[in-house]
Amino acid sequence: MSPFVIIVLGALLMAGMLWLKALPPHRRGPAVIKLVILSLIAALVILTVTGRIHWIGALFAGVFLLYKKYGFLLKAIPFLGKLFKSHAKAKQPPSPNNQHMQRTEALKVLGLEEGCSDEEIILAHRKLMQKFHPDHGGNSYLAAQLNEARACLLKR
Repeated sequence: MSPFVIIVLGALLMAGMLWLKALPPHRRGPAVIKLVILSLIAALVILTVTGRIHWIGALFAGVFLLYKKYGFLLKAIPFLGKLFKSHAKAKQPPSPNNQHMQRTEALKVLGLEEGCSDEEIILAHRKLMQKFHPDHGGNSYLAAQLNEARACLLKR
């Protein structure tokens, strides 16, 4: 590999590390995955341009295409099926309760007391949702509980 390519790759690696360091901790996991994928793509491009990707690259490309088309067959293998099921369970949001939230429980969730106004309910919901929204590092279960509490108290 030429020294120019090595310098460019080193500079890109340093830029990626500085970018990761600047991110908030709850966003570093997905960012690392993006950085690894971009690094693999860059490595494949370099190997292709320099003519060093041979039958191994073709093998990986073939396996990838077969997985895209016939990936459902892997679920038939018991061991891999268990892995897929555990991975799918982790991604599924919690199922909602069939029971409706009681007023006292809704007040506890939002941290309010009996006799509060609609504006106080909306303000408390907004404040807590900013902390616990899934897009801001919270989880979907807590956000659903907050929404259900607000709806219960406002009778929507």
